[in-house]
Amino acid sequence: PDVVEQMRRKHPRSRQAVDPASLPAVHAAAALQVDGDAVRREVRAFPRGSAAGPTGLRPQHLKDALLNAAHRDEVTDQLRNLVNLCARGQAPPAVSEYFAGASLVALPKKDGGLRPVAVGEVLRRLVGKCLCHEVADAARDRLAPLQIGAAVPGGTEAAVHVVRQRWT
Repeated sequence: PDVVEQMRRKHPRSRQAVDPASLPAVHAAAALQVDGDAVRREVRAFPRGSAAGPTGLRPQHLKDALLNAAHRDEVTDQLRNLVNLCARGQAPPAVSEYFAGASLVALPKKDGGLRPVAVGEVLRRLVGKCLCHEVADAARDRLAPLQIGAAVPGGTEAAVHVVRQRWT
């Protein structure tokens, strides 16, 4: 009970929920669309042992489904359709609390406190990974050289090293 209370204090419930119907519609022509290759690539890119979200679906479940040659094309098509549906903002409002939700895990800190770690739903994470990959080059071109944390492999690590060198 003490851990649950600490987590509630760190993550209070939203005072005002956003009604998905109140959000502006995304014009289908403006929405990014991904192909099956992108979906398979991003599923494979989930780190080994990635945690499940609130529904219990794990990235490994998707990886295993894509390994089955008899169903690979169908699984790919269904995941691609889901990613593109979400990219257009057309996911049913009834699933929004599950897609936007997360499982909260309390990890102990060295000082004795608790660190809340939220693990989002795997399908929403897949949508985000696919869309981020689609805009990575444009983001890097737009933001560099002032912002090196977007689509610059090792960019933030390099920044830390430069800062350390300047102040030591």
